[in-house]
Amino acid sequence: MFLTIREFCTAYGVGRTRAYALINQGAVEAVKIDASTRITGASAEAWAATLPRVKAKSAPRSGAP
Repeated sequence: MFLTIREFCTAYGVGRTRAYALINQGAVEAVKIDASTRITGASAEAWAATLPRVKAKSAPRSGAP
């Protein structure tokens, strides 16, 4: 599966500049199909898996407003 730059940006919440930076850094793999740059779905998912996780906040105390 291949994602256009626009599809990648929409799916992963990044801008075009960041998408191309990730390609240039080797963080995601891209191929050219004619004049169109496409990011491989597997590399997009692998990149997303490397992102830091948000720690859950502790549950609010009972009786707290």
